Amino acid sequence: MKRTTACLGAFRRRVLEKAHKDICASTGLNFEWEPVKRGNAVVAVRFVFGGKKRSLLQKEKAATTQTKQTAASNRLFRAAVECAEAKGRVCAEQSNKPKVCEVCRRLEMVKI
Repeated sequence: MKRTTACLGAFRRRVLEKAHKDICASTGLNFEWEPVKRGNAVVAVRFVFGGKKRSLLQKEKAATTQTKQTAASNRLFRAAVECAEAKGRVCAEQSNKPKVCEVCRRLEMVKI
């Protein structure tokens, strides 16, 4: 009896969960699975397909992308401010990364 339970656990872990993760990550197909039991025994697996989860995942991905973009913009702005302050707000040469110098010029943080 224990061997059967162990086999079901291994099947769930090695096959069902791994396939679910791979399929959802690499395709637009999203689904959930649930065991169908008769008493204590699992006799089948039910797959539930739906579009609601996909839209939720897309919203989460968009929010993550927005967060990353905001963080990158903040880092760039901080680097531009530090550079401008280090040069006393007078920049005769653009000795920093091009994006940092572009932010300085665009926001008129330094005199050229």
